[in-house]
Amino acid sequence: DVLATDPYYKPYDESDPLPDEPGPGAHLVGHDLSDRDLSGMDLSGANLECALLCCTNLRGANLSGAKLGGARLNKADLSGADLTGVDLTSASFERVSARGANFRGALLDMTRFSRSDLAEACFAEAEGLLTSFSACALDRIDGDSLSLKMARVDDCTLAAARINRAKLDNVRLDSCKADGIVLDGADLSGISFVDCQLNDASLSRAKGQGPAWFRCGLHRANFSKVELTAAHFFDVDATDAQFLAAHLPEARFDRAILKGADFARANLFQASLRKAVLTKTSFYKANLYDAKLVETAGTRVSFDQAVMTKTNFQRSELVRI
Repeated sequence: DVLATDPYYKPYDESDPLPDEPGPGAHLVGHDLSDRDLSGMDLSGANLECALLCCTNLRGANLSGAKLGGARLNKADLSGADLTGVDLTSASFERVSARGANFRGALLDMTRFSRSDLAEACFAEAEGLLTSFSACALDRIDGDSLSLKMARVDDCTLAAARINRAKLDNVRLDSCKADGIVLDGADLSGISFVDCQLNDASLSRAKGQGPAWFRCGLHRANFSKVELTAAHFFDVDATDAQFLAAHLPEARFDRAILKGADFARANLFQASLRKAVLTKTSFYKANLYDAKLVETAGTRVSFDQAVMTKTNFQRSELVRI
């Protein structure tokens, strides 16, 4: 029984006191508020742990500081609602409309969002462990200083999402469409992007250990001045991407398409570019010490003033300019 294992689940007991009417600071633990119209209502500080809020209209409601641990908000309308600092531990959001809602500083441990519209919502300074987003619209969200650990983001849209200075520790994103996403200054340690579209993304000054991109679209992505150790870019298409002054020691670009990419002044110490396509790629003043460009191919490749001590070009077919 899933509910029995939920730490916030509290079965109803006839001896329990009658719940308060909805309002500021109300005690509504386990109360069924499904199908109610609570739009615009002040529910700040209310205790709604394990409450049922299915199909509830909470449009524009003030839920700041409320406790919603274990609550079920399936098909609820939270458009424009204020959930600042709300505890959403183990809460469930399925087919929810929360466009423009404010989740600033919310606690999102084990919170589940599924098939929900969260576009233009604010998740700034929110924190979550094992949070999951599945088939959600997260376009244009504000995720400044968002902190997620071991979260899953599957089949979501994040077009033009702004997630600057976020800490995304061992987060995995699968099959997401995130063109134009902004992750400037983010900590990407252990993050992985699998089969994602990140064209025109900006990751300037991002940092971290062991981030990975597998089979991703990275057209015109900006990785300028990143500090990413042992980063993996497998089977990516990074045509016209910018890696200006990027610190990428031990990076792997195996089978990557890097046509027109600019690695000017980048540090690619002991990097691997095995079987990469390098047509019109620039390595101006780049550090390629002990790098492996084995079986690479391309024309009009520039290595002007690059450090190429111990660089391995075995079986490569490169035409330099």
